[in-house]
Amino acid sequence: MYEYKDGSDMQVGDQVLIEEGQTKGTIKQLVVTKEEQEQCTVPVGGVMVLAPPYGNVFLPDFTLVNHPIEFVARAVQH
Repeated sequence: MYEYKDGSDMQVGDQVLIEEGQTKGTIKQLVVTKEEQEQCTVPVGGVMVLAPPYGNVFLPDFTLVNHPIEFVARAVQH
């Protein structure tokens, strides 16, 4: 599982900021297992963020240390 700087767990649907707070996005998938890596065709674990206008942006887990994802809000539960 991946966490924000405050220690809370990242969740699919969270509204976030990436690129040092410059780009808004929504967590689309947490890529943790080898099966998820294969499904997303990525070589390592990490976080897939839907970030218009770029589309899907994959952030490998090793980059999250120096470039953390900033939490904005939880997804609205219906």
